[in-house]
Amino acid sequence: MPKKRFKEITTEDFINAVFILVTVFILSSIIWSDKDQRDVSGYYQNLLIVSFSIASAILHICYEIRDNKNNGYEPPFWIAISYSVSKFLVVFCCAVPICFYSMADKNTLLTQHMQDNKYWGICLITFIPLLFIVTWGYIYPLLTNIPYECKDIRFEERAK
Repeated sequence: MPKKRFKEITTEDFINAVFILVTVFILSSIIWSDKDQRDVSGYYQNLLIVSFSIASAILHICYEIRDNKNNGYEPPFWIAISYSVSKFLVVFCCAVPICFYSMADKNTLLTQHMQDNKYWGICLITFIPLLFIVTWGYIYPLLTNIPYECKDIRFEERAK
């Protein structure tokens, strides 16, 4: 009877899995916590940390896709598009907290949002894209590898 083979979990995969759970839990607390316990400023601090750490994972995968394309290996169209969208969303999720922090004392609406925890629903503008980024930056690479198809046609394989 053949032995079952299990995929070995690397330390990096384990740390990424823990990071995913902590990220989603901490950032989603803005939604499920009690009204007087919401911490909008803390949300944006955590969003900034998470966005920059996911940015390196997304960029690493985008470089891999680019290098493979240059060598004649194409990923499925939907994967290439997903990672292109992820790059844009990472920039968005990194820029929003920086902009909000820099403008918080200069705008009454932002001051109320950041310091008095009002209008917390605005956080969903970054939370929803962050779930997309976490999926493509951490979860998808944990579950499977990107499938590539060779697009190079060798001289021997050309029609005569």
